Amino acid sequence: MRGVNPKWIIISGIFLVGLSISSFLIFTNGTHIVQIGGYFDGTGDDTQDGIATDIFIKNDIAFLVDGSDGLEILDISDPLNIQELGQIDNDAGSLYARKVFVSEDVAYLAVKDNGLKLVDISDPRNPTKIGFYWNNCSILDVIISEDVAYIAAGENGVEILNISNPSNIVQISNYTDNYNITWGLDFNEQENLLYVADRSDGLEILDVSNLNSPVELGQLKLERAIEIEVIGNYAFITLYDNGLSIIDVSDPSDPLEISNFEYGVIKDVAVNGTSCYLVTDRGLVMLDVSDPVNPVIANIYANQYSANGVLIIEDLIFYANGYSGLEILQIKPTHLNYYLGGFFLVPGLIMVYFGLKLSGKINEEQERMEKFVRNY
Repeated sequence: MRGVNPKWIIISGIFLVGLSISSFLIFTNGTHIVQIGGYFDGTGDDTQDGIATDIFIKNDIAFLVDGSDGLEILDISDPLNIQELGQIDNDAGSLYARKVFVSEDVAYLAVKDNGLKLVDISDPRNPTKIGFYWNNCSILDVIISEDVAYIAAGENGVEILNISNPSNIVQISNYTDNYNITWGLDFNEQENLLYVADRSDGLEILDVSNLNSPVELGQLKLERAIEIEVIGNYAFITLYDNGLSIIDVSDPSDPLEISNFEYGVIKDVAVNGTSCYLVTDRGLVMLDVSDPVNPVIANIYANQYSANGVLIIEDLIFYANGYSGLEILQIKPTHLNYYLGGFFLVPGLIMVYFGLKLSGKINEEQERMEKFVRNY
């Protein structure tokens, strides 16, 4: 499974009157995405319960949400030889766990219609359930800040919980309106701002400085908002089959959409510097967002099965690739070189000849690149 980003550079040579010599140097100076490691414990088809949906990294340990298989704890210190340290079911039968957040020695598992599950991971080889919360709602995302949990609770909106005592979790407050289907969250701890992706309402920005009474500062209507990541003054929101929305949130009271990028179904997003990674039904798409008004495709990594989540740590890409499990990817340079030369007596034919040669070479290379992307 590969992604390729060729950049063509053409240098024309020397022209003399009467006797003409011409040369062309063609080379790529781009990148491609390769798999350098991974973890997989199934047969690779949709008959298995394990469907990798989300990933959280702490030091050299990965916490993989693997569908109805629950939480798998993996030693990733050697990407070529990942070892499972421990595993705990989600106690939900066929209901899939969706998200995981790790804070200190506790993993918080959002298990959709089976609540929020707290797992003691102080001994990764023996994870133990220590707490549970459910309020007759779907729990689709969770973010932890000290002793407070913010949960995306579907039609119940946003619930704010006191988790200081895992055996007795208490709701502090609840934010909702008439049209909530709260799906994804991001949190700016310094500003006490909670960013909400709501499938019905779009983007909602909440001031949670007073935990007992969250206040909506701003809202932007979007269709089918499901995941969100906020970096600096920009929010990146996936709209499922309506594209990626990039929003200027420098003024929380007046968020403004500055661009929309469409690419099939987009299910998750992660941003690292000027690169934005999209989990789509066509593979992992890397965008150059150095100019957020004009996002441009920089790389594509094709995958066989439908992936669900992505996390970027330094130069590594952790890819929750559905039935294919966890894949660890890295961006590598691509170097492909060609040299074309010719000797002609008629200057007027030089550009025609080399134009045809050049066009043929580029077409051949594009076909080879497409096969390169499709083949594993």
